Amino acid sequence: MANKDKKNAAQAAMNNKGNAPETKEEAKVLSQVMDAAKSNHLSQDSKVMLAYLTQKRWVENPNLPAALVEGANVITDALMADTIVTSLAKGDETFTMLIARDENKYLAISAALNTMGITLRPFNELPAPSEEQLKKIGIKLPPGQTASETRVVTVEKKDVDKKVVEKKKGELAVQKKNPTTDPTKIENEDQLKESLQGFLMDMKETPDTRIQNAVAFYQSHLEIQAQKSENKDAEIERIKGLSRPVLLKQISELLGNCTYALEGMGKLFSKAAIEAGSPVVPFKMYKTASKGTSDEIAAEMVRTLVVWTSESRMKNCQDFIDMASKDETKKDDEKRKANIREAEKSIEECKAAIATVTNPSFDSVNNLIENYKSADVQSDDYRIAHRIVSNVKDLYYKKIDVAKVGMNAFLHNCQQYAGIITNLFCDPLSKSKNYDVTNIVELKETEAAAEGEGEQKAEGAEGESKN
Repeated sequence: MANKDKKNAAQAAMNNKGNAPETKEEAKVLSQVMDAAKSNHLSQDSKVMLAYLTQKRWVENPNLPAALVEGANVITDALMADTIVTSLAKGDETFTMLIARDENKYLAISAALNTMGITLRPFNELPAPSEEQLKKIGIKLPPGQTASETRVVTVEKKDVDKKVVEKKKGELAVQKKNPTTDPTKIENEDQLKESLQGFLMDMKETPDTRIQNAVAFYQSHLEIQAQKSENKDAEIERIKGLSRPVLLKQISELLGNCTYALEGMGKLFSKAAIEAGSPVVPFKMYKTASKGTSDEIAAEMVRTLVVWTSESRMKNCQDFIDMASKDETKKDDEKRKANIREAEKSIEECKAAIATVTNPSFDSVNNLIENYKSADVQSDDYRIAHRIVSNVKDLYYKKIDVAKVGMNAFLHNCQQYAGIITNLFCDPLSKSKNYDVTNIVELKETEAAAEGEGEQKAEGAEGESKN
């Protein structure tokens, strides 16, 4: 991001008090924004980061899709949630952001943050700032946009899951120790864990960059340890050959509970996998969020993050169930019973998410074309089929005009790609031989396609590809 943009973002959070507003409502809005901006608890880098993210992502982005959870912004959402929770964990009472006045976009973002334990206010309760207030706090709207087209979102402590805040407090305590970033100085496993946690909780970096830094550190540590082995040359070569997902899996086993920012990503991936009953959707989310990543690495990263997040969540839920069940004095407490049922439900969801990325069903792929063309447009099968086709189009055929190449050939290729992606999540013996790159057909523009069968569903495919 450009220095100029960073400067504007910082000013959006930090600048100018100005004259007193004219009404009580204006005073309340301005006070909310300025209180968040003047917080002494969040680091300057984090303030700039969140101001930049909210300004660019929510205010200045006219093309933010409604189906945001499937888009390329999953890492941004995890980072934004982490910044908000960090602020509250450090002692802030509120955190305030400015967003565009677009209910569909707001609902999509709200759903993503809700997955990470943050509840946003109903859209119709959000106040609008005045032009004067925006000027006072240094926010410059895009050309043609007015203050009435924006809304102020305030997140309070009560809006965030207490467990999330407590978890973040524990992570901040580790950061406060300032663990070493030099792998040559690691003397024991506790130091190794603290250093890895430090990398994974670094607020200056995106969640994906945190993973890369932690993996690089861990790999260097393993190479240093390999120097002490009898066959050190062979061992060092073996370690150098380990992929990023394999190393992250080892890190996850070493650390146990997943850190908050990565857990946020994992939860979004898990939710998408469960909703679609297919790994294709979270795969697409990771691919578009981490441009340039190979299909194989993307699949392994999604699998690792979903399993790590889900296993952490299952353990926490089971610990709660065990603790609650032991308290005989409250065995008839309805609230406790409800909480236990909720924990049990969460465990089943986690199991479903793990199964989807480790042993996926091919049902949605095998029936993709039939379900896509179904007359029952309200059915889950129809919705999932269109979601998968939209995802495949975004990944491999973003610039293709489906009407010109023909819907049948297009859907055939979408089915093949969906099967190929699903195979990436299977063990070798579970892969389907029906799906392979050799089955992909060339999509040629023809007059017949443009005039005939390509028109049947082309508009739907094009519209959904924007999600």
